[in-house]
Amino acid sequence: MRKIYPKIKPDITTRGAKVDAVAQSTLEIKDVFLSFEEAALDIGLKINEDKTKYMVVSKQERRRIRQNITINDHNFEVVKEFKYLGATITNDNKLEREVETRKMSGNSSFFAMQHMMKSILFSPGAKIRIYKTIIRPTVAYGSEIWAITKREVNKLLVWERKILRMIYGPCRDSVTNEWKGRYNNELESLFGKKI
Repeated sequence: MRKIYPKIKPDITTRGAKVDAVAQSTLEIKDVFLSFEEAALDIGLKINEDKTKYMVVSKQERRRIRQNITINDHNFEVVKEFKYLGATITNDNKLEREVETRKMSGNSSFFAMQHMMKSILFSPGAKIRIYKTIIRPTVAYGSEIWAITKREVNKLLVWERKILRMIYGPCRDSVTNEWKGRYNNELESLFGKKI
């Protein structure tokens, strides 16, 4: 669209049928929207008001707008978060919600394969390969761009240890001969890396 309509500003990106517009102020977003709408109408496209959302991103709570925005005859709903390319974007720009969403996706992947992961027919090595190739990438999707805090890293490590405990199962205590859950250092030696 940018090739045909050079007046569309570079702060609009498109991915398939989805459009992302970024601006520094309400006036600027109105200007961006109007130029985009004009270009869309020229080629016979129409803005879907129900699917168009508006969000203000700021670290300061008072700067986040809580009211809908109206441009011409369009009224756009203000949201606190939305999904974009599989990632959860929030108006406070924190990753807590995204980390929780990724952990839930990992749990879904693990429990979808529960029959294999808890089966005695599969060796722990085979289960770890499944974990490394299917389950862990589900959780790590998009993590390359995260500006993650130590607290969120710890949440992910706790999740990983929980999954590894389910994969490796309990072990017998050498002193009491009773079944027990594995300690973190035991998981590290079995998994082959510090977790």
